[in-house]
Amino acid sequence: MSQFAQFDAVRLKFGLPEYAIPAGSGAAVLEVYPEGYEIEVTDAHGDTLYLGSAAEDELEPLVK
Repeated sequence: MSQFAQFDAVRLKFGLPEYAIPAGSGAAVLEVYPEGYEIEVTDAHGDTLYLGSAAEDELEPLVK
């Protein structure tokens, strides 16, 4: 069973240096698949910085 559900807010455990996204950045789960997740990372203006896949071990719950 997946730890995260569609539309959950999550945090990246590891950065995405090729997109200049640091570890700890927030993201949203868009889709849940057996092998991982499709996530979206946006900036403060809502512009998409990254849209792609992530494995469960690359994400953690976003604690506010």
